[in-house]
Amino acid sequence: MDPLANLQDIHLPENIHGWPIAPGWWILLVSIIAIAVFSYKKISAKRKQSLVKRQAIKQLTELDNLSTEKSIAILKWVSMHYFNRNEVAAIHGDKLLAFLSNKLPNEQQASFVQLAENALMQQYRKSTHSLYSQELQQAALLWVNNAALIEIKGVEVIASDKNQPSAIQNNNNKMTTAKSEVTHD
Repeated sequence: MDPLANLQDIHLPENIHGWPIAPGWWILLVSIIAIAVFSYKKISAKRKQSLVKRQAIKQLTELDNLSTEKSIAILKWVSMHYFNRNEVAAIHGDKLLAFLSNKLPNEQQASFVQLAENALMQQYRKSTHSLYSQELQQAALLWVNNAALIEIKGVEVIASDKNQPSAIQNNNNKMTTAKSEVTHD
């Protein structure tokens, strides 16, 4: 008799299924989805924040002869979007020039002032034509491209004293509330 005749065939193990996957793969999957969602939100928020800037640049570059009033309106529109609306809406002339130039880097402030100063000073004088409209349009384009435009949400600018600069305080102002509670006890 043949000794190999008593051997049985090799039994293959059952197929290993891919599900359920190991916990490490679940963690990796959740991490990838979280990073993708976070990146999408950041990119869309950045695009939304720069939308006004892009629209202003488009208006300033596409239109050849903007009037002085239109250029100032574009500058104020962009400023009111990115900075405190109440502070920007009330200023004009010298104060507007100082406000706008302070938002630029130091190396561009002089060229902005040189281009915009005459137009902003002549803004309220009666004239049939705008002598400085081209210069102001160039200054506006320079400002929109180079100004530090950061949108402030939930923050209010409050002047504590005329001699001191404006202080940024949260609307809740917890420090004042805490002080008043301590003094009443």
